[in-house]
Amino acid sequence: MTASVTAPRSLSIAEIRALDITGVRAAANAADTGAVRMGAARDDVDRAARRLFRTWSGSAARLARGSVRSALSHGDTAAAREHRVSVCLADAYQRLSIARSEVLGEVQEAVVEGILVDEATSTVRAPLPEPELEQRARLAALRIADALDGFAAVDADAAATVDSAMAREEHVRAARWADGSVGALAAMTQAAGSAPTVPSGTPAANREYWQSLDPGEKAELIAVRPAAVGALDGIPADARHRANMHLLDSEEDRLEREADSARRAHADGPLNRAHAKLRDIDAVRTVMAANPAARLMALDMRGDARGRAAVAVGAPDTAEHIAVTTPGLNTTVESSLATMVDEAGMLRTAAAAQIADGAAPNASAAVDDVAAIAWIGYDAPQFGIDSLTEFVSGAANTVTPATARDGAARLAPFLDGLRAASQHPDPHITALGHSYGSVTTSLALQNPAVGGAVDDVVFYGSPGVIADDPGDLGLAPHHAYVLEADDDAIADIGNLHSPFVPPQIRKLDRFGPDPGSLSSFEQLSADEATTPDGRHLGGASGHSEYTRPGPDGGLRTSTYNMAAVVAGRTENLIRK
Repeated sequence: MTASVTAPRSLSIAEIRALDITGVRAAANAADTGAVRMGAARDDVDRAARRLFRTWSGSAARLARGSVRSALSHGDTAAAREHRVSVCLADAYQRLSIARSEVLGEVQEAVVEGILVDEATSTVRAPLPEPELEQRARLAALRIADALDGFAAVDADAAATVDSAMAREEHVRAARWADGSVGALAAMTQAAGSAPTVPSGTPAANREYWQSLDPGEKAELIAVRPAAVGALDGIPADARHRANMHLLDSEEDRLEREADSARRAHADGPLNRAHAKLRDIDAVRTVMAANPAARLMALDMRGDARGRAAVAVGAPDTAEHIAVTTPGLNTTVESSLATMVDEAGMLRTAAAAQIADGAAPNASAAVDDVAAIAWIGYDAPQFGIDSLTEFVSGAANTVTPATARDGAARLAPFLDGLRAASQHPDPHITALGHSYGSVTTSLALQNPAVGGAVDDVVFYGSPGVIADDPGDLGLAPHHAYVLEADDDAIADIGNLHSPFVPPQIRKLDRFGPDPGSLSSFEQLSADEATTPDGRHLGGASGHSEYTRPGPDGGLRTSTYNMAAVVAGRTENLIRK
């Protein structure tokens, strides 16, 4: 008896055995090196420019400063792109390694059982026409077929990762890096090309593209290419929500397959990563079940260690005021999304109350004028922050310029996409950055992809921002705000540049100046206070209380101030 197994995409067992995928790892390392070098060059230019503009002023200096900012932003984008290439290729290497080991392991197990395997044709047969041997051959054929299907699925998944991480030209260039080393990587383009394509351009171009489709075409793309549609900045929030909710099931299935393959290959690292992302998916499901009116604006489980997601409370397309919060240290979808969405709801309600001039929010339609988004769209640094020493140690070992730049490269078009999709000609958009998220936000506002979409920014608990004044961020004067609570050691890092401070701490000047020390930034209070209409507001202390409810369940001054900025009611601000 012969049991035939067809190798997907014409890759036989012999061809898979012959693959040398070390070229993919080498390409990932090369891209990472390129990102580091680009980042270092960008930082050198930035430092030189800062020295120059301390003594050079006037109209020519202003023009030169704008040119330098543009060049630095392009450098940030290029470094972030190389970082994404590196992550994408490293991910492809790990998954292809596991899938290849799974195929060869099943073949080896069949041979040990006395089953004959023709690797050139991928056929399996019993050595003798005996019922027991034929049954073994049938089972071995099924196991090998499953393993080959798994390899094909990993190949297709890697292609989708490449498509989402890079523009077409970078995709081709990355494939050429590994050309001749691994046939599967070269086949990724074909693997991804079988489904309808979704061109990704600027948010404005994406909006026009989406508007050109008829309802049937939109429904087909949501069903067939949910990852591409869900990530398309500039299209309606409801379309992205439907696509991303559809994507949850397929991503869960994919990650479960990865976990099974990693478990069989005894690959602890990939197994732990798959389990972590499955927990992230569970967290997204829980949040969406608890907030049925919310929109899942982004879902990305193709990144490095953890998943990414963004959830909107309210309707961003119809709201006149939109807030986007970017978190910082130790944030993950699993640990933080639910809390951030709750806090987004509180911020939305507080902003609506100020729009309604203090009337009870549930008695006012003003809440429909506000949408608040929790954006965990990048890989926030993960390390201890119980003390300044612990933070510095973790930062020195974990945080690189590429971390914030990669996040900024994702956040900038997301912000511009909110404006492009809005039914208002000029919605009021506020970016809020907490902790290391303030570094990411400051870079996003300088990225050309943001397109001037943001009107105001609030930095809170910030270790620093890559800017000296609101103009660096593309904002008008008096539109950049800072909140710093008592006893927030992280927010004090920007002041630690004394020559008496240990060198490992001084290295943290990569975060930029402390916004709390910049007179050009509006300094707001986080202390206990009373509103103009006599309501008590609780104070915040430490690094994590800014957006949490007060001890009595009410607002803290920090949240009240954020809401005033989001609502455009700056006359209500309580200043430091």
